[in-house]
Amino acid sequence: MDIDLEQGLRDLLAEREITAAMHRYLRGVDRCDVDLIKSAYHPDARDRHGDFDGLGTDFADALVNERLLQFTASSHHVSNMTIELDGDRAFVETYFMAVNVKPDHRLLSVGGRYIDRFERCAGEWKVADRQVVLDWDTFGPPDPEAPRAPFVPGRRDKSDPVYDRAEA
Repeated sequence: MDIDLEQGLRDLLAEREITAAMHRYLRGVDRCDVDLIKSAYHPDARDRHGDFDGLGTDFADALVNERLLQFTASSHHVSNMTIELDGDRAFVETYFMAVNVKPDHRLLSVGGRYIDRFERCAGEWKVADRQVVLDWDTFGPPDPEAPRAPFVPGRRDKSDPVYDRAEA
């Protein structure tokens, strides 16, 4: 196999693993799954996330135990992911948008970027350092006239349908 092709395949695999770690993190946040959030971080990873500055694993606990409990639902979306590989390190910038629903049905919507350094340790790509940048936010009431569709409701725990693989 051509050396450039081999390196290209290794790079594609690394990018896929980094993307998967980001997706685990986001699912964990929206489902309030502390273990899933923690699985995206190395144990000594730093996270600077608004007024939080500490270990990523501690952020996972704080997020679920303090912050997410103030919302009845959240939905995080990512796009425009730039991954610059450098051996076992990667600089990753990921745009995000999150919509959070307060108990009184007001919406907090935010958009920003995760500025991450991922590292591969013991064969796993995880966040080693994160700085969250807020580009915009808005807070307001939902439209009370908006029709509600008859969907299965999402849950913010392991009773959410994503954990029930028997139906899939």
